[in-house]
Amino acid sequence: MLLILERAITIKNLGKQLFGHKRICGGKYKNSQILFLIDAALINAAYVLTSGVFLSGFIINLKGSDFIVAILNNAGTWASILTVFSFLIFERIKRRKKLLITVGALSRFLACSIVFLPLISKDEKLIITLVAVMVITADLLWGFYQLGWMIWYMEIAPEGKKNDYVYFRMFLLRIAFTITTLVMGYVLDFYKKSYTGFLIIFVSSLVLSVIDTVILLFIEEPEYKIPEENKSKKTIFLEPIKSNEFRDFLIFIFAYYLCLTISTSFTSIYLIRYLNFDYGFISTINVITYIVMIISTKFWGRIQSRKGTISVLKYSAFFTIIDFLMYVFLTRKTYFMLLPSALIGGFGNGGFNIAIMAYRFEIMPESAKSIYEGWFKAIYGASVLLAPIIGKLLINVMPDYSGLAFPLSNFQLLYLVSFITGALVVMVTFYKTGFSKNKGTDISI
Repeated sequence: MLLILERAITIKNLGKQLFGHKRICGGKYKNSQILFLIDAALINAAYVLTSGVFLSGFIINLKGSDFIVAILNNAGTWASILTVFSFLIFERIKRRKKLLITVGALSRFLACSIVFLPLISKDEKLIITLVAVMVITADLLWGFYQLGWMIWYMEIAPEGKKNDYVYFRMFLLRIAFTITTLVMGYVLDFYKKSYTGFLIIFVSSLVLSVIDTVILLFIEEPEYKIPEENKSKKTIFLEPIKSNEFRDFLIFIFAYYLCLTISTSFTSIYLIRYLNFDYGFISTINVITYIVMIISTKFWGRIQSRKGTISVLKYSAFFTIIDFLMYVFLTRKTYFMLLPSALIGGFGNGGFNIAIMAYRFEIMPESAKSIYEGWFKAIYGASVLLAPIIGKLLINVMPDYSGLAFPLSNFQLLYLVSFITGALVVMVTFYKTGFSKNKGTDISI
């Protein structure tokens, strides 16, 4: 009886730690903060089902080329380039909720509906073309929505507890990633990677997206502070790149993601088409990565509180880059290399992904956040758009060492390029004097 009571107390304490949103959330927008946490789990579960390995797998199932798979796999990022001009809309309106929900819902409908195209037409070329158009359009709209959503989310976050709130939201969405990826990976394998499996996945995403849209309708929206009217559009537009600190940050973002995405654009293709790994196996590796990200986030939070956000960026970036070294040795026979990759990559990304968001909001001014976030998305998107083009060129010119005792394919050499160039970018960036300022604001992990 005593043992049962002790276990019950342990479970209760664990529940308080994992689901203590009522303790974290508070103030005027308490209920809306809780709804945003639910939104995080729902929309990220929905999004992961129409992106990454699932989107790439669907296009491969439609017999799309390697380049089409690589380009569309990153479309969610590079399509956000045009959001740099969204300030022309956002900085004019104080209430954005209805516009954001409408744009977000339309984006999710387009992203999920590509799965119905094979039911309408049997022309493979036409289907691939329509898939590309719908995915890119959906991602253009999603980039616009995400920019406005991010500001809406940060404006409503609890004052004095934004650290805990951001961490807990990231915890929930990573749990959602984990469960969804694992379950649907095995669903695809159960249906032998057929169209039926993809139909179930994309329809499930559509249902989750509809539920999330309903949740958003009940979230309050604070009035946004629009810039002073005496500022010209040109002045507002160029403000972020006139800031030395923010400009250095943008240069780092462009160089870092360009180097890494040269190879990651082709990861799904390499794993699915060339190594012929099962979706269940790939999903399990992804789940391990997410679990490590979840576990490590608290550790990176302590580093941030002691040494600052820049330290988190610096150290976590190195771990993220080491992950690429693991892929250099990945072949069909050395599939086990994906385990240390998941552990190292998950640990690095557990801090880096949140620190990137934290740092840019630290160095943004209170007003005109839309244009700062727009510049971030545009620079990030430009690097990711350029990366697969460079990656494809490198694949075409690289020598083939697949006949050696330890074979080295073009894809493996591509990961080696990412590892070397990415490491150089991190060393040059974080060991120069300009990019070393640590701020102690509340918007951190």
